Amino acid sequence: MPDLSLMVRLLAEEAEQTNRSPLPMYLMIGVIGLLWVVIMWLPQRKEQQRTQAMLGGLKKNDRVLLSSGIQGVVMQAQSDDTYIVVRVDESTGTKLKVLRSSVVRVVDDEKDA
Repeated sequence: MPDLSLMVRLLAEEAEQTNRSPLPMYLMIGVIGLLWVVIMWLPQRKEQQRTQAMLGGLKKNDRVLLSSGIQGVVMQAQSDDTYIVVRVDESTGTKLKVLRSSVVRVVDDEKDA
């Protein structure tokens, strides 16, 4: 038969450990939340601001790359419009009306050369 005093002592130690303050756990959750904000949220927000500035600054004759991989030249873009008109073929003058948000980037000829 096991020693009764040993069992009582183990139960008392276990009860003492479960009555600890939850403060360290809350601090750890706070640190993890702070790290999440610094590592994930802030860079994503910065990238969204850059993208919004690029889309808002589109103007006629900008060369753009669309999310479909099509390159073209902006023919019509008003700052309050959801859609822009992009010329995709120089020889025939083929134009596409696309969502402004489908523009991935403005192509800079000096950078790409």
